[in-house]
Amino acid sequence: MDGLEFFFEEAESGVVPRGDAGEILGDSLLDVESVVASIHEARGRSTDVISSAAIDGDGDQEQIQEVGDSEVVGDSNDVVDHRNTGGHMAEDGDAEGVLINNFKGCCWTRRIRVGKASDERDASPSRVPALEASMRAYAENKVGTVANPVIGTSFDSVQEAYEFYNLYSWETGFGVRYAKSRLNVHRTKCMQEFVCACAGKPLQSNSRSTRSGCGALMRVLRSEDKGWYICEHKTKHNHALSVNCMEKLHWKSHRHIDRYTRDLVKQLRENNISLSKVYSVVGSLFGSVKEVPFTKRSLKSLCGKLNKEQTENDATKTINVFNAMRAEDPEFKYSVQVDDEGRVKTLMWTTGRSIKQYICFGDAVTFDTTYKTNLYDMPFGLFVGVNNHFQSIIFGGVLMSDEKIDTFKWIFTEFFQMVGAPQPRTILTGILK
Repeated sequence: MDGLEFFFEEAESGVVPRGDAGEILGDSLLDVESVVASIHEARGRSTDVISSAAIDGDGDQEQIQEVGDSEVVGDSNDVVDHRNTGGHMAEDGDAEGVLINNFKGCCWTRRIRVGKASDERDASPSRVPALEASMRAYAENKVGTVANPVIGTSFDSVQEAYEFYNLYSWETGFGVRYAKSRLNVHRTKCMQEFVCACAGKPLQSNSRSTRSGCGALMRVLRSEDKGWYICEHKTKHNHALSVNCMEKLHWKSHRHIDRYTRDLVKQLRENNISLSKVYSVVGSLFGSVKEVPFTKRSLKSLCGKLNKEQTENDATKTINVFNAMRAEDPEFKYSVQVDDEGRVKTLMWTTGRSIKQYICFGDAVTFDTTYKTNLYDMPFGLFVGVNNHFQSIIFGGVLMSDEKIDTFKWIFTEFFQMVGAPQPRTILTGILK
């Protein structure tokens, strides 16, 4: 009965609850609340009572708590509602579209509910990109890294956030990869983590995996304007960092070409700049060719992908070029053979100067094809002759989709009609397959 005599009493039938137990308990609670209020007043805190009711909303809402040097995400059930807290809580707009409440060193922010939305925010000319803002801050302060993932940094898409963190990892000396993500009830991504390449455990024991359980990461959440912002950044690694450029190139993420360099390469290639010169231009941006964060082979693969992306309108562009050449040379001629689906099967052309040379020196012609050395894997054939100075002259060119007999019949027939001259006495060709 020690400690319970306030709530129970002995009777003939045994121990029964006291009739005035409710009043005693109520008075005790009032005493406890008064003591807590006096302690809060002594510490200079708000005397308002914080409600222990669950936070309104569903599982999409989460809060972020700052602990030490990093911020961690907690479910809504792990925290209390701060809507009724006193005036000592300051509201700061640290991130675009994010409301952060600071209270005695702790930081809580409610996850934005974006509902059903696209993964990328609409572009705005008035918005400063994250990389540009970070570069400007570095130019002013000269402290830290150029790409600095500060809490609250805003991005238009997850891809932009990944490339920004990857640039930071290049400066620091580690690699990154995609990690956990979260979808809301509308199947829209609302959280994405990027971790160090050494995070996690090896998939197989006794392997040469670089995974060592590193805890470095960057986490991004959605903002009210359908963008993304950094809510957590951990910088501590449990492994040695890469120092020089050659060591950094061993990380898989640094074989990737970022979006800004990709756009530059695309513009240079559209202006017919060779691959070697493009690599030199990119090297000048990074200080020297040795400091370029990807290999020349990766650049060549990128140029191949860019060329394939532009192949949809290549046929139209080629015809436009031929029409421009005809405007300058009225005797310029070309012929196109299409298949049943309307795609270009064979494309042949010749110039006015080549036609005149064929009339004079077309008694002996050599025709041969290269073996699919162009982007489209189409054999390229040339009609070649020799003039009176024993110099090679070109009579015409042709791109063909195959090397079948019917294709060669069309090529020779069409060529002789284009030049409008008698057939040669001798034609030298390669071996037909």
